[in-house]
Amino acid sequence: MGRRPDDPFSSIMTTLGTAWRAAGAKAGPALRAVGRALAAGARMAGRGAVAVVRAIVKGLRAAVRVAGPALGKAGSAIAAVAGRGWSAVRGAMRPDAAPSKRTFRIRRALVFGCAAVLVVVLVVVGCAIGGVFGRGGTTGGTGGASTSSSSKGIGKTGKTAGAADGAKSDKKPEDRSADTSKSAAQSGAKAGKTGKPDADNDASALDKAAGTLTDAKRAVILKKAEEAAAASGKARVDLTYCVATKGKVGDLDTFATQAYEALNDTRGWPRAGVTFTQGDAADGNCDFTLILSEARYLPEYDAGCSAEYSCRVGDDVIINWDRWRTGTAGWLKAGGTLRRYREMAVNHEVGHRLGHIDNETPCAGDGKPAALMQQQSKGLNGCTPNEWPLDSELWTQ
Repeated sequence: MGRRPDDPFSSIMTTLGTAWRAAGAKAGPALRAVGRALAAGARMAGRGAVAVVRAIVKGLRAAVRVAGPALGKAGSAIAAVAGRGWSAVRGAMRPDAAPSKRTFRIRRALVFGCAAVLVVVLVVVGCAIGGVFGRGGTTGGTGGASTSSSSKGIGKTGKTAGAADGAKSDKKPEDRSADTSKSAAQSGAKAGKTGKPDADNDASALDKAAGTLTDAKRAVILKKAEEAAAASGKARVDLTYCVATKGKVGDLDTFATQAYEALNDTRGWPRAGVTFTQGDAADGNCDFTLILSEARYLPEYDAGCSAEYSCRVGDDVIINWDRWRTGTAGWLKAGGTLRRYREMAVNHEVGHRLGHIDNETPCAGDGKPAALMQQQSKGLNGCTPNEWPLDSELWTQ
């Protein structure tokens, strides 16, 4: 039997139904948002769990790599100990052995055998744990970026032409290593038979020996360079450069002395017809500026310059102070010295100013001198350290 429209019960149920539908309409989006949040949380938790599992697996693999050889040796040692113990037990159990002596031999063999096995196991476990947790973290490096712009003529005399239209210059870092690495020079260099530091690998000794060049000594060095340039048969180029520093990099005069000697060495760029005269920045007649800079300032010259290595940007040839003090481990390990590394760094970066690019001449083979423009700090590729241009590099733009 139906209820009348004005039945109070029907009114109440209708009201409740309306309220329920309204609540459902409002709660639906909220519930869906909660569901999405829970799903996202589950996904994040899943990724975190996977990362943890991967880390655990990586750690176990490292432990196996470290402990594997030790476990193998331990197994051999345990087998040897067990073999000796078993031999002792068999000897103790010989029928001709007296009962009391036989018992004593068995006990002694078992005690010493167990003790030896326990010691070996403890040593192996300790080595494995120490190997895994005592290993230093690895470091990674990024490759050196290089930027470019149109090349400029290299000489104020106008004897050399600029690069072809559209050609790019070499705003390049000199070299980048995997390894910015500690060198013997950092710790005071290699010790000789007398226990004294090797002067060619000790930064302080090199700076002290350089001192300041007198005008007379500069004239002698330049004369020899000009004679070598004339004898080369190449077009003569005379470049004037200025010297500057940036940051706390020690004495300017010692840097200027070593740079002048490297640039005008008769084994260097004079063989390509180029000589160098140090000028005064106040006169405004510098073809380029040779700068010894704190490492942290290198990226300020150009985005392609690295705080790890030296760099050339336009008319600025920047030598990295860290490399000037220490060289690189690979160079020193291959038989080079810090003195030679400094000569290589100056000649390499000035080589960019003369129009050369990195690695234009690859390593000619194991045991052959590396090309000057090879990125020797990054790797010698079997070649030997070399701070002077090869015959094939005796050209300028």
